[in-house]
Amino acid sequence: MTVLSKLQQYNFTQENINHIINYLKTKTVPPKLNTRQRKAFVEKFDKDFVVEKGMLFYKPLDLMVVPSDNEKIKNKVLQQVYKSPQGLGKGQNNFHQLVLQKYLGIKRKDVIQF
Repeated sequence: MTVLSKLQQYNFTQENINHIINYLKTKTVPPKLNTRQRKAFVEKFDKDFVVEKGMLFYKPLDLMVVPSDNEKIKNKVLQQVYKSPQGLGKGQNNFHQLVLQKYLGIKRKDVIQF
């Protein structure tokens, strides 16, 4: 599994993004996790994720994380990519690949609905 497809499997809801941002700022793991989940959480988010201007980014690929449960933000991002010169004339799959070059948390089904 490629890194990008693995990252797309993460549950990037606003609540989870807030937990990750809080962890990166304070090194405090969310309290509701058991020992195994705590270890996995730290392994996933400790090294490659950063907070810039209040937003979560996956630094190795410079991808901004978009909350998967916030339709307003998702549509704003999709609209922005769609109106860009690179978005012209793209089909669903190619448009989704274009979105994945800059953003995490937007699924293929979101692109199809858009």
